[in-house]
Amino acid sequence: MIDTTTPGGSRRMRPSVIVTGVATAATMAGLLGPAVSHAEKVWDLGSYDSCAQAASDRHSQGKTTDSEFIEEMQFCCIRSDGEWNTQAVKCQAPPATFQTAPQSPRSVVAPAPGKAALP
Repeated sequence: MIDTTTPGGSRRMRPSVIVTGVATAATMAGLLGPAVSHAEKVWDLGSYDSCAQAASDRHSQGKTTDSEFIEEMQFCCIRSDGEWNTQAVKCQAPPATFQTAPQSPRSVVAPAPGKAALP
């Protein structure tokens, strides 16, 4: 770190060092941030089942109304990373993410001259 010493003996950073540090931090945050957002959503069925059972027990004992019971079931679904289906009034597994297996360089074949390749 580059610093200058003032006559009083205290040290102070130059503004260019501060600007460079802030710019570097912002760049790294931009590059590293997106890697976390691509995680696949997985429904924790065990967590949902135990939460839904507790909600069902409370409802059967008369401790919750029908609308409160549905709200609790929706909460259990969202908390366990499920997808709440409002029309069917039930929790479902999140849609699978389509992923293709990577191809080896030998399996990728270029089209013959004069022929267009279809995607």
